[in-house]
Amino acid sequence: LIKVDDIDESIEYIDTIHRESKGWITKAEINKNKEFSQWHYLVGDLLKQDFDKENIYISMSTFYKPMRRIETIKEIGSLFIDLDTYNTQFTKTQILMNLEENYFNRSIPIPNLIIDSGRGLTLVWSIEKVPHKALPLWKAVQEYLYSRLKEFGADRKALDVTRILRVPGSINSKSGTRVTILEKYEYKYTLREIQSEFLPDLDENRPKKKGRPKKVVYIHRERSLYQGRI
Repeated sequence: LIKVDDIDESIEYIDTIHRESKGWITKAEINKNKEFSQWHYLVGDLLKQDFDKENIYISMSTFYKPMRRIETIKEIGSLFIDLDTYNTQFTKTQILMNLEENYFNRSIPIPNLIIDSGRGLTLVWSIEKVPHKALPLWKAVQEYLYSRLKEFGADRKALDVTRILRVPGSINSKSGTRVTILEKYEYKYTLREIQSEFLPDLDENRPKKKGRPKKVVYIHRERSLYQGRI
């Protein structure tokens, strides 16, 4: 098991999501009085911010001006699904083992990041950045991922392109735990690649591409101990 400190996790996450981003990125915080605040940074300045705090979020997309609105989207660089695992009958470990055995690289692509967000899990797929005009295709792929993962607690309300998600290295005040990267997959998809390989309107009987190397970095997860025992 590799120990990754909290600061490095925040930097690693931002680098994975926003490497070479040109637009404004939103950083948000919910303080102890449940007041919501947000700020906007270019990626270089965002990396200098403090994430070792409670309830810190960043936007998954970037904006052409410092305003988090769908009409100001500049770049879309990821797909993501929030799993509210506490709304299911399964544990996080059971869900992850099921996904690895029956879903990843079968009905859905392998996520680039699997994150323990505190009470749930977040799956993130890193894609080559696309502009606002690709939003209809992006939405279609998001909906597809949701349809495959809703039995595991996928949050229907967390599919929008302006979504902010918790940053690894920060603290979830609801669970009292730190947001942590569990697994990392070293590959960058394209939106068209995911569409052609996984969306159901194509021929499901044609062979899947198997050329991608499975470079999964196991960071620190209880599940790996169970698998070792098995």
